[in-house]
Amino acid sequence: MESAEEISNRRRLRHTIERIPVVTLSNGGELALTFHTLEDGAGPVVGVSAAIHGDEPISVEIIRRLAAHLDQPGVEVNGTVRLLPVANPPAYEANTRHSPVDHLN
Repeated sequence: MESAEEISNRRRLRHTIERIPVVTLSNGGELALTFHTLEDGAGPVVGVSAAIHGDEPISVEIIRRLAAHLDQPGVEVNGTVRLLPVANPPAYEANTRHSPVDHLN
C-alpha cells in the first residue's frame, strides 16, 4: 500500500483559477466569469457549471465541494475537469432567476 507521501508525489493534479472578462457594462464595470481547472495529464475533459439561474445557490456549493474533493491527496483525475461556479453573475448577485440586466432567462 502506498503512503500518503508516495500518493502525493505521484499525483500531479494542477488546480488553476482563471477569471475571464466577458463584457464591459454600461456603468463601466466589468462582467467576468471565474473558471477552476483541475487537470492531470491527457484524457477526457468534462465541464460543470452552476448558478445559471441566480436563485439556485445550492449549485454553487456543490461545485465548491466537488473542487475541494478533487483537490484532496489520493483522488485521481485522469484528464481535465473545468468548473464554472457562477454562470450568471448578475442574477446570482441579485438572487433572482433572471438577469436583472435584461430580465430574460
